[in-house]
Amino acid sequence: MLLILLAACLPLVIGGCGSDGGVTPPPSGSNPPEVTIVSAPPDLLQPGEAADFIWRGSDPDGDLARYYAGLNGAFQFHEADDTTASFTGLIPNTFYTFRVFAVDAANQHSDTVEAEFSIDTAPPPEIDLVIDGLPVTDSDGDDYWSEYAVLWSPRVNTPYPVDMYLWVSLRPTFNLAGAIIADSSDLVTRQPNASDTLIFTLPSVEKDFYSAELELRDANDSVLVHLPYDSIDALSGFGLEPIEGTSVWVDSAWTANRVDALPAGSPDGVYESLEVWWDADAWPDAARIKMVVYKRNAAEEEYYAGESFPYEVSGINPGSGQENVVIEAQPQEGLDTWDFRLVVLDENNNLLDEVPYGRFAGLNDIPMGIPTGLQR
Repeated sequence: MLLILLAACLPLVIGGCGSDGGVTPPPSGSNPPEVTIVSAPPDLLQPGEAADFIWRGSDPDGDLARYYAGLNGAFQFHEADDTTASFTGLIPNTFYTFRVFAVDAANQHSDTVEAEFSIDTAPPPEIDLVIDGLPVTDSDGDDYWSEYAVLWSPRVNTPYPVDMYLWVSLRPTFNLAGAIIADSSDLVTRQPNASDTLIFTLPSVEKDFYSAELELRDANDSVLVHLPYDSIDALSGFGLEPIEGTSVWVDSAWTANRVDALPAGSPDGVYESLEVWWDADAWPDAARIKMVVYKRNAAEEEYYAGESFPYEVSGINPGSGQENVVIEAQPQEGLDTWDFRLVVLDENNNLLDEVPYGRFAGLNDIPMGIPTGLQR
């Protein structure tokens, strides 16, 4: 009788004896989940195409909690009911591996499943480059910019992003021995159809007039767009100077000692010779300078007119003539009306200041010349 009772109870001991005589289920999460990729892109995608994936997961215990999926080890969280992923902006000539795994409520992980594909080599990108110059700061008010920026807006017309940077070369006008200065922006990733404007501030350079050459280059230093010197008005012949250091400028300029000693028969008020005078100032330190004078006739033909000997200027002395250059008419010039511009250089021909045509009335519309057929 005892043996019969033990046999009857044996099934209850194996399954666990409950108060209601039923069987207790296994603990939750005792089996890991499973995941399968059911849709993947072809092995080779063209540049600009998206990589789309669909997967399915299951858990023997019905406790599937979440997924982690991503490219090349960069996983992103997905809810249990989110079983798709799409990837854009993929880099041409690059190999990718997609991986996904599932996690249940007991934090058990499935095996990681993966699919591989690559992006084909891209053709050269099609890019339009919109460029302008932006004067920002004139620290001493002399029309030379201590801060000057390049506004650049590359427009990518291909269906994939392009890594690029802006390379700028500055060529001085008056410092003939000066080196060409090159600088570049940081590398940026430009998305297709982006049209916002980027700002690149030019480096601090010696005082001079500069023209800029620009190149848009990719991450491998290949040139995508080239804009030569003097191709952009706002980046041609603009004045730059460093923020620090001695400033030299022309405070005023005029003509004086005009000689009206032309032969008989010459028109009244036409000058055979005159002197160009100016007041040059320097602050906060003294500077040794020379002045170069150019003249332009009514036909806007420019000629070298002369230059001063090097001399020292210091301080601010309004209205005091510091130096003069004698300008004489030449018989072959005939009669004409002349304007004058001044260029201030140091002894190494570095530009310190420039007085363009039209700044001072005393240097404009001055009749000079020897009438044709008349001799002194």
